[in-house]
Amino acid sequence: MDGTKLEFPSETFDIAFSFSSIEHFGGKGHSGSLKSMKEIERVLKPGGIAVIATEYIINDKDHPEFYNKKTIYSDLIDKLDSLKLVEPLDLRITTKTLDTVLEWHEALDNSDDEEFAKSHPYLLLNLENLLFISVMLVFKKQ
Repeated sequence: MDGTKLEFPSETFDIAFSFSSIEHFGGKGHSGSLKSMKEIERVLKPGGIAVIATEYIINDKDHPEFYNKKTIYSDLIDKLDSLKLVEPLDLRITTKTLDTVLEWHEALDNSDDEEFAKSHPYLLLNLENLLFISVMLVFKKQ
């Protein structure tokens, strides 16, 4: 099923999940992500919850798929009609987190290592000077 055109009637679900997928729907200015979120908004019942994980760039570089501090609001959160964050985003990054930056290939090389997973529960990745992490957005439909 196309995530930007859900084949369900409006106001069908109490909860919707999306884990690291909306950022891949393309379009200028994250328009594919917004289209997907508008569909989630449509299929949720009033009072429904949307739990969305997406990639977030902490060093404010622009990227056609991932969000940064500006675009997560301007291209997504502020453009939703009835989905509102359940609490404000805390996008602060501690120096302790910054000390855990991994190169993209290192995380991939160790993805099946149980000890590595225990010592790296949160991944802050570096890919060609793009520092990113996943961020969880929780919305409630008004």
